[in-house]
Amino acid sequence: MDNRILAHLRAGTTSTGVNVQTNSPEIVEMVGYAGFDHVMIDWEHGSFGTDAVVAMIRAAQLTEVTPIIRIPSDDPVWIKRVLDAGALGVVVPHISTREQAETAVNAARYRTDGTHGARGACPSVRAASHMAANWREFVHRSNENIFVALAIESPEGVAALDEILEVPGIDAIFLGTFDLAHEMGFYGDNSAAEVVEQIDRIIAATRKAGVPLFATLYRGRTDEEVAAEFQRWRDLGAQVFNTISDRRLFLQGLEDRLGQLQQ
Repeated sequence: MDNRILAHLRAGTTSTGVNVQTNSPEIVEMVGYAGFDHVMIDWEHGSFGTDAVVAMIRAAQLTEVTPIIRIPSDDPVWIKRVLDAGALGVVVPHISTREQAETAVNAARYRTDGTHGARGACPSVRAASHMAANWREFVHRSNENIFVALAIESPEGVAALDEILEVPGIDAIFLGTFDLAHEMGFYGDNSAAEVVEQIDRIIAATRKAGVPLFATLYRGRTDEEVAAEFQRWRDLGAQVFNTISDRRLFLQGLEDRLGQLQQ
């Protein structure tokens, strides 16, 4: 299965997806059937375990939407586990040092003559078709087809970003603006002037390094608002988007329906 996010990045176009935090392969299927490019299965904030992650990856493969996992922490064990299960990418949270970045990138790729990967080798994992795949071919294909995004979510991460971006193999920087705002004492208000200043530093650093941004659409509700937020982030260098989360989508839908009944 081709990684549609990487295909978009290599073509200079945008990948659109949905953040799924609930234990529901059916929702993942709907994301695929709706025509999105990727689904981010949010294991950091989602309410499910390993078996559910595997089931949601299967659902993504069925509907040919690229499955990536927001792992619970930057521990490389999580990276290896989800990639072995068949995920085609990871979003690694709370990166604040170059060393963390190097560890994450290396954990996502196998060691070959041309790489310094540290992903554990096991030919019987699900990603390698339970030993049915040619191992050599699988290793090289996997290294070319795995998407790695690092989340910058703290002032420490922003301060170290220039060094972080020197690490080869980073496909995108995930903007953790809500976390950043909370870390800075603004209770998630990513529109606060001090937070915006930090976001601007992230934008400038990624532009200088030529690394795309991975953005989340937060504010828009009407067609016009969503289109404006999407275009704003595209202009700032974002090429990968989580356009909405399943929880927000359902809550908005319920609120709209209740409002219709109360008119």
